[in-house]
Amino acid sequence: MSKVLPKSAILVLLLAVINAPLAQWPSDPAQNLIVSNMSGEETISKIAPMSDGGCYVSWWNNTAGMYWFYLQRYDATGIAQWADDGLLISNHAQDTWLTDYDLAVDSADHAIIAINDLRAGGDWDIYAYRISPTGTFVWGANGVTVCDNGAADYTPRAIVTSTGNIVITWQDDTNIYVCKYSPDGLELWPMITMSATYALSIPSLAAVESDGFILQMLVAQGPNYYNPKHLYAQKFDSAGIMIWPGSNGVVVQNAGGFGPQMRPDIESDGAGGAYSFWYDSRSTVLHAFAQHILSAGSMAWTANGVVVSTTAGHLQMSPACVPIPSTGDLTLFYENTNSDQTMSGLYGQKFNSAGVRQWGNGGIAFVPLTEEPKMLVRANRVENDAVVTYLENPPGNFVMDYLMAIRVDGLGSHVWDPSPVTMASTLSDKGYHSACATVAGQAIAAWQDKRVDPDGDIYLQNINADGTFGPTILPLTAFDLLSPPDGAELDSCSPYFIWSSSTDPTPGYPVSYQVFVDSMSDFSNPFPVSDTISDTAWACPACLLNNTYYWKVAAFNGHAPDRFCNQIFEFTIHQTPSGCVYIPGDINGVGGPNGIDVTYGVSFLKGGNAPPADCGTPVGPCPQNSPFYAAGDVNGSCSFNGIDITYFVAYLKGLQPALLFCPTCPPAQQAKPGGSRT
Repeated sequence: MSKVLPKSAILVLLLAVINAPLAQWPSDPAQNLIVSNMSGEETISKIAPMSDGGCYVSWWNNTAGMYWFYLQRYDATGIAQWADDGLLISNHAQDTWLTDYDLAVDSADHAIIAINDLRAGGDWDIYAYRISPTGTFVWGANGVTVCDNGAADYTPRAIVTSTGNIVITWQDDTNIYVCKYSPDGLELWPMITMSATYALSIPSLAAVESDGFILQMLVAQGPNYYNPKHLYAQKFDSAGIMIWPGSNGVVVQNAGGFGPQMRPDIESDGAGGAYSFWYDSRSTVLHAFAQHILSAGSMAWTANGVVVSTTAGHLQMSPACVPIPSTGDLTLFYENTNSDQTMSGLYGQKFNSAGVRQWGNGGIAFVPLTEEPKMLVRANRVENDAVVTYLENPPGNFVMDYLMAIRVDGLGSHVWDPSPVTMASTLSDKGYHSACATVAGQAIAAWQDKRVDPDGDIYLQNINADGTFGPTILPLTAFDLLSPPDGAELDSCSPYFIWSSSTDPTPGYPVSYQVFVDSMSDFSNPFPVSDTISDTAWACPACLLNNTYYWKVAAFNGHAPDRFCNQIFEFTIHQTPSGCVYIPGDINGVGGPNGIDVTYGVSFLKGGNAPPADCGTPVGPCPQNSPFYAAGDVNGSCSFNGIDITYFVAYLKGLQPALLFCPTCPPAQQAKPGGSRT
């Protein structure tokens, strides 16, 4: 049915179009970016980040009198990449009401969409699409049919595994199902059906190592809706085989208290396990909990979860989770209310790796309790901080909302000043809020907004790492280590390093690199370290001892934020000693380079005693004519003269990174150049 807007709404719409920013992130939070303002209801917006700092946004629209599904792609500056109002993904038959769906992005920056509709008959079935950054329907114009059975299937969830495959789960009224697809749309194993004595519901997924995944679900303990539900998790390998004991896996929470509005969720811990988080009413009051499920299936923290707050008279609902992989910490942000829910605030709690509360037993009140509700809390990691977005009503108004944001560091302090920051300052009825964080350090929120159209349009807004709005400097592109490959065994003491290039998306800013090598994986004392280089290859000037080493590369240009390569590679030197026996810089032959060797070298060049090690032909094995005192050739020129003394002095003063050696006459005893600078 077409919709006719009143004149007042048409005037507001015209003003919004006139004042709307064009083709980039708005700098004014009163004029957010319009994703789609087609007639009819537009609803259930979702957002997922891409590796270039951009994002995909999806939503349903019922302009045609039936809900159709749309997708739009934005680059990191907020410019839409496809036609106005997005790309029509599905116009198949749909019900008059909708369930949840999922949007993800794979390692090739393709959008993964899992939805349900009525295209095959009178009940919902599950379908999936893979859409390329150019808008190509990789799995065909109608996607792939994930499930077409005689039951109503709903709430599909999708993840991308560690090897780039796609796992999709969903439920009907009693069972949970799981399928797995390759990037080409090939079903990799038969559909898995999970069942129980009564019913399973609310499936959620987390990707783990080796193409595996963890499935979390609620397991009903009786046939009626009011019977308790317990929370379980099962781990699957790449072939879809269950790893943990029991048909439904391990118990995460068996205290009950899960109502129909409660949707427990999980996030990967990056170590083969997952963090589970939820809220329940096990003791007739609402509290939020977290649990760390280890890779082997055991619970690392208190049985049935650690509560975020022990403050009497306070309730917590709808937690959002931000793991911090570098520390093993976990932060949760949630709506906190008083006991009768007449006061609402935005609170947070941090757990260390042992599950101990770090922000006090009552958490931290980032937005204190007031009469104005704070709802639809979303949290995403930016660097090692959390950016939290949420809706808040103004005083005395329980329909209209502002979209707000805070950034919180690991100590529980506000990063921005002032804080909170208003992301959408136009007071209007908002809902279906979704948010993500990008590699550019931005958080981006999408939501349904009725500021112009009473049925709702879809809006978008970014907030930069410093709390400002509008375009930001785009990050350098990702790049990879190439050679030596991870785990390489080398018979040369001077590796040759090669990596792919990184570029600045903004033209005119060339990228430079620096290579770091260390025998410790934390790079606490890197040696050698290259100079700043413009090439994507570097020959190590030092002869490394037989040992295991790690290497990584930094890219930088003074314009975009610095960026490290995607990997850290390990290699091992196994060189059989050969050639001339000497230590670079050990001119006097007593065992290590230092200032005494400089004095000895100056004396020799003025007619004093010769160094003890002559490596030249025919006395030694090197191709240079004898005498060739290789220990004195500290600048690697394959000759020993006064320039080497100048280089040696500069090295002792810290002005040169390392003592070098002649490439055609390497030292046989695998010495690590350097020694004392005294």
